[in-house]
Amino acid sequence: MILNSPTATRIFQVIKQIFLYVFPLIFITLIGLKLKKIGWHALIHALPTNPVFYALQIPAFFLLPLTEKMIFRLLLGAENSVPLVILFRKRVLNTNVLEYSGETYLYNWMTKNRAVTRSQLFHAVKDSAAVRRCGVCCFPGCRTLSAAVFTRH
Repeated sequence: MILNSPTATRIFQVIKQIFLYVFPLIFITLIGLKLKKIGWHALIHALPTNPVFYALQIPAFFLLPLTEKMIFRLLLGAENSVPLVILFRKRVLNTNVLEYSGETYLYNWMTKNRAVTRSQLFHAVKDSAAVRRCGVCCFPGCRTLSAAVFTRH
């Protein structure tokens, strides 16, 4: 089969390296250029000065993975509990890479490392995503409000 040939393997490795290194460098460069266009002084001046704003970001970051740990424990049982490290990776992927890429990562990790059926796992991931969406819809202004309160006017 052509996919098992050494040439195909080498092409796959090159494509993998491009996705791992070249695309992130392109994105970082584009972000840096946009920030330079805005101006570093203006950017730094726009940051909130009240330390309470930054202190509130820590619990906000931990809230979703901790609640998802409880949700998955209830849906899949204690023996199939998801480690917090995996849930933090899921959060970072969803936030910084592509929406719902974290769910894909979690689904793949769980199928390899836990004894759950694909059907159970699919429904648990789907339900967790629905609960998360509900929370975002119910409290859409929480981050905007905290930024508005603690930002320099």
